[in-house]
Amino acid sequence: MKLASVRVIVPRKLAIGFAVATAMASALSLGASDNVAADSHTTTAEEPPSVIPARTYFRVESKVFTEKATQPSSESLTLFVIDSGNPYRNFAYDFLSSPSEITVIDTSGQTTTRKGVDGRYRASTVEDVRIKLLDPARKLRTELNLGDLQKFSEQLRSRAARQTNPLLKFAADPKFSESSEQNDAGETCVRFTSPLLAYRVWLTSDVPENADFDRYFDFCDFSAQLNSMMHPGTLPPFPRMKVDADLRLKAGRPPARVEVTISDDAKGAKPIVLRSEHHFSTQLTAEDQKRIDEANDQLKTFKQVSWEEYLRPIQQAKR
Repeated sequence: MKLASVRVIVPRKLAIGFAVATAMASALSLGASDNVAADSHTTTAEEPPSVIPARTYFRVESKVFTEKATQPSSESLTLFVIDSGNPYRNFAYDFLSSPSEITVIDTSGQTTTRKGVDGRYRASTVEDVRIKLLDPARKLRTELNLGDLQKFSEQLRSRAARQTNPLLKFAADPKFSESSEQNDAGETCVRFTSPLLAYRVWLTSDVPENADFDRYFDFCDFSAQLNSMMHPGTLPPFPRMKVDADLRLKAGRPPARVEVTISDDAKGAKPIVLRSEHHFSTQLTAEDQKRIDEANDQLKTFKQVSWEEYLRPIQQAKR
């Protein structure tokens, strides 16, 4: 299976993050499943971890712009409900404005702690992640398990690595030079540069310094992979995921503004610049809660269909 030459589109899921759509030829057709992949990891501590049940919320309003456009090409609102108890269950509700679509990422897990023979406590966490899509226009819903999403992404990485197109090959195993600077307004800008693809990320400063945005970065990673799976012709998600991982580890704060430059020199084309804006708030409005309640009702009442049936109009529209 070959990947096509590079073309640029603006994907629906770009609004929550700052990935760019460029090219891969075809997506795998993976059906929805009731089996959820388990993601487990273990950490070690000198003392047993204490988990205080607490529920926190935050919201992200996002807009994506192409080139020098003053009107956004895409807008979305993402609402996070985070329960840090044990067991826990966290939700991210992403409302895309046009076309109208809702993505719900439902993460549940539990942490168990045991004392080892060396006297140190080891905390092991097992998570289940369910990705649910709602189409209000058709009143349909579908579900994808994390295992199928990850399997698709790894197959996509393998195919992209075999391509001769420089941008696709780079996307399979992206490597950036990184630097950061502060402007006169005190904003921190982190640069991820390469000859083919570059990101300039201005970090948000209007959120509490101790805020935990791990769930935001998780959501960005899932969304980037989901976009590649739903939309043949988009760039493999790995450059975006690389940027996410470094921001999570080194900055601990999400982006307020992002500028992405694609310099695909395969045909000597002019570089393409896309930008996005993200506004964070730690308070949900009454309207936000209403939208969450409506989405929860739709998860119960909309007709459940297979992954293939849900995607069929999307694939037909691209022919």
